[in-house]
Amino acid sequence: MAHRSSTPPPTPTPASPDASNVMPPESIKGPTRQFANTAGVSLDELAKYFPSPEELRVMFGMRTDRAANLVATTAVMGLGESGTGYRDLLLAMGAELEPQDAIEAMLVIQIGLAHVGSMTAMGRMADAKNDQAREGYSRIAARMNQAFINQIEALRRHRGRTTPAVSVGQVTVNEGGQAIVGTVHAKASHEK
Repeated sequence: MAHRSSTPPPTPTPASPDASNVMPPESIKGPTRQFANTAGVSLDELAKYFPSPEELRVMFGMRTDRAANLVATTAVMGLGESGTGYRDLLLAMGAELEPQDAIEAMLVIQIGLAHVGSMTAMGRMADAKNDQAREGYSRIAARMNQAFINQIEALRRHRGRTTPAVSVGQVTVNEGGQAIVGTVHAKASHEK
């Protein structure tokens, strides 16, 4: 958590589909969890409204501003033109999950994209007019949920938070006996 700013985040701007209320990058002084709404802004225009390169670098735990900017750009590209309104969520995931390196940053973005994909599919499933469409969106949502779970597990493994499973069955050690923990390889009777 050392990379978060001690200054409070700026007051959020009201949401609207135009770019007139989007905070320009130079107005952002430090990492923040709040980003302006960018719905309806093209990908080319969107780059103008990213947090500063330094803020992205800190937010995503990256070594260079350029790499952080490219990760943010590919994140928004993953949303497609119609999903740019979810840009705030993807960038906020950087602040929330605090990636410490490039691999973690990419996994955090993939987690966010899988979440958006799943929720979008579920919404379309709920609004579907026929069973065939509902079933199709249900399958998409299930695949996106599985991708979400897989990415979270990959992030945990990368961070070293998994603990190896140790299973010990029933062990009986009689008086004077010794227990061996580990793999035992017996030599064949013809080996000496």
